[in-house]
Order: sequence, then C-alpha cells, then structure tokens
Amino acid sequence: MSQPGREPNGRFLKGNQLSVGNHGGRPNRIAEEQMLSIFRDCVSEQDFRDIVKRARDDAKNGDIKAMRVIFGYMLGLPVNRVEADIDIDGRIDTAALLEQRIRRAYGSGEEGESIAKPTS
Repeated sequence: MSQPGREPNGRFLKGNQLSVGNHGGRPNRIAEEQMLSIFRDCVSEQDFRDIVKRARDDAKNGDIKAMRVIFGYMLGLPVNRVEADIDIDGRIDTAALLEQRIRRAYGSGEEGESIAKPTS
C-alpha cells in the first residue's frame, strides 16, 4: 500500500512539493566548481603540501584528530556493516536475530555454541 503523494514504489509523485530542490544537500555542480576555484586561487600547491606535512607530523606526535584525517584519506573511512537477511514476511533480520530464530526453531545449542550439524 502506497502513501499519499507517492507512487507504489515509494517515489514522490510528479508535482509533489516535498520532492523539489536540494534542501541543505550537496551544492550543485556549478556552485561546487566556483568554491573549488576559490580554494585553488587561495591555496598554492606548496601551501597544501605544508598543511599535509603538518598533519602528518601532528599525527606522528600523537594527535588523534590528525591521525583520523590522515587515516581517513589514506585508508578510507570505516563503514558500518550490518549483516541482514529478509524473512518470509519481508522483514529485515540481522544475523543475530536470524541465529536466535534458528535456535528457537530447532532447539539446539546454547549461546556461543555452534548450531551447525557436524558432517561425517
């Protein structure tokens, strides 16, 4: 069943006022290019190198914020991962809830104990 003002798949219907605009989101490409141009004009390549070297030195001296910046750019930011599956009713269950359902259904194993049947 769809909500008022939306298509059956959940998208906004054409003309819906709530779907218009980019309220507080990422700037459009033209505005973003203008901002990047200003940065390029104000910060030379050597300035940028000096800033990165300072962040590196601060990180090496134990500055946690500098470490986060360096690691974030070098390794990528951590991603929150959730293992999920969808049950018969279309509900999403995390792996832990799925394991609980299996334990209840088959009545085997205590918490922390494997519920897999041995193969021989």
